[in-house]
Amino acid sequence: TGMHYVGRDSLLITSSDAVLSIGGRLGTLHEATIAIQTETPIAFLENTGGTSDEIRDILRAAGRDESENILFGDDPVELLERLIALLDKDHKKYKELF
Repeated sequence: TGMHYVGRDSLLITSSDAVLSIGGRLGTLHEATIAIQTETPIAFLENTGGTSDEIRDILRAAGRDESENILFGDDPVELLERLIALLDKDHKKYKELF
């Protein structure tokens, strides 16, 4: 696409209902910060290494509080269930349309 990380990551995250972050490096961190800025629900699987294990410190350094759209956990099944529950709550008004 020629959009590189900036364009591709923005397009990917803003067109997603939610994001699940597992481990990661610089690209994953970029996607995570876009999700946080755009208030796209994001879940970080902890204890997987990489940027997912550092995001709490990054949020504090940025003066950013955790919110209900930012989930953390080390059990992948439980974390995904919590993310789905958050989406179900956020999209409840659309349930009758589907």
